[in-house]
Amino acid sequence: MSLYESIIRDPNRKFFVLTGLTAFLLLLVTALYPFTMDQSVYQTMAVQLVQFHRLPYVGSWDMNFPGIVFIHSLAILLFGNTDTGFRILDIIVHVGIVLMLYRLVIRWTSPRTAFIVSIVLCLLYISGGDGSTGQREGFAAFFTLVVTMLLYRIKDRAISNQPQTGDIFTCVVIGVFAACACWVRPTYGLFAVIIAVALWKLPLPGAPKRVAAFLLGSLILIAAVILPFASKPGALNALYLATIRFNIDIYGSSRYRSPLTEAFYQGAELFVDAVLLVFLIIYFALKKHSTNRGFHNVTGFDRFDRYLFIAYYVAARVSILVMGKFFRHHYEMLLILTSILLAFLLDIAVPLIKQKSTRTIVLWAVIVLFLFATFPWRVLQWFVDGMTQPGPTVEYVHNQFSTFYHRDNVQNLALTNYILSRTVTTDRVELCSENPEFIWKSEREPATRFTMIFPLVMHRGEGGFTDYQLNWRKEFVDSLTAVLPKYIVLAREHKSFLNFLSQPPNVLMHEIPKFDTFLTTNYQYDTTLHDFEIYRNVRDSTTR
Repeated sequence: MSLYESIIRDPNRKFFVLTGLTAFLLLLVTALYPFTMDQSVYQTMAVQLVQFHRLPYVGSWDMNFPGIVFIHSLAILLFGNTDTGFRILDIIVHVGIVLMLYRLVIRWTSPRTAFIVSIVLCLLYISGGDGSTGQREGFAAFFTLVVTMLLYRIKDRAISNQPQTGDIFTCVVIGVFAACACWVRPTYGLFAVIIAVALWKLPLPGAPKRVAAFLLGSLILIAAVILPFASKPGALNALYLATIRFNIDIYGSSRYRSPLTEAFYQGAELFVDAVLLVFLIIYFALKKHSTNRGFHNVTGFDRFDRYLFIAYYVAARVSILVMGKFFRHHYEMLLILTSILLAFLLDIAVPLIKQKSTRTIVLWAVIVLFLFATFPWRVLQWFVDGMTQPGPTVEYVHNQFSTFYHRDNVQNLALTNYILSRTVTTDRVELCSENPEFIWKSEREPATRFTMIFPLVMHRGEGGFTDYQLNWRKEFVDSLTAVLPKYIVLAREHKSFLNFLSQPPNVLMHEIPKFDTFLTTNYQYDTTLHDFEIYRNVRDSTTR
């Protein structure tokens, strides 16, 4: 029997392949999405690492854990320094997420149900747009699902009484991937604890060895990330100040909604949690008395499964509450878990329709309507229009994004072209802005390690700066003085909707001690380009 025949004859294989192909085709549209500020920050740090060997937090700065920087670096090495290149890696990862969700759901439902909920998850992800795709949560969820699949592999081997050779090594691999999730999103450390307990709870002898192997794998990954920092004086302290202290003292306490509005959102989400919990209880109560009507084929959702599902749900919810910022991409793991609940709901609701043909028509009608409601058809139209326009099609799409959503892609591209026409690859340029898109696109090395200006100008809620921020502000001016970059660019308008900056960057930068003296002594005003003030080094007489 050929591979094609085996796929066609086996419903599980057929829907698995169909799920992967459908997800890939749908996700291709996300390759057209431009970077928003978050992705630009990570891409800039990755460029500094790959091209200039600047270690994150020592040579570049961000308030997040370094895992995402290494993922962007991998995308640069594989696909080049473009937003499309990173989106390709993200597509690969999310096809993997969709397929792993299918493999999980198929344990308890039919192939058709698993296909439906997997594609629903895929469409929900795509509908998030450029700002909610390619985020850290997607990669953290991917690593967590890999861990989950490996965990179920051990469980299945135990249930089928297969030899347990290699399980200890599998536990080491589980530890590595669990640590990867934590390095991308630190609140996913909760999932690591859940996995350690799950390894202990497996109906197998040798629980201490499994947990020890899991911890060994986690330590291997942690050591691999920490060692480069440990080899450089002051690097571990720089990592600690950026990822721990700054988040606790400054960034974590920032709010983009009023306390009353945030309380409303949290209350609404807790209500949804309660509804989902009640549904789960009702489902298992009904399942004991239900019969298979031909559509679904429910297998046992046993105690181990219930522990893992509920614990994951609690961890995903706690992760969001700890962050305190309720963006759509923060919900990726919750959407995955809710997709499993959707599968259970289909098992209850669909058999209520007596006629098989009617069930099929209703299901596919709902899927088609959902597709039309969630898919970014506008982006697809921009792509078609761009094929008839002069210049790169992707650039045309990005410009349409910028115009339609009032983004600053066009302004950043103009700044990039202006600086590139007046510098060589070895020239240094410093950008003082929230969004460092110009830096990664121009591939010019900055004079300081401050990828964005947040650490220099954000202050505590009660006002004033921490001691380490005062040191950073001094370091900033000292680095500029030592390097004397060819150009210094000050953003005139801050684009943040999060109230992280009280005033535009070009105002806040002048409040840094000695910055004005440095600027007036060494630089002259060159021009204003859109929202950017450009200053040129007076000692550099070269022109291009």
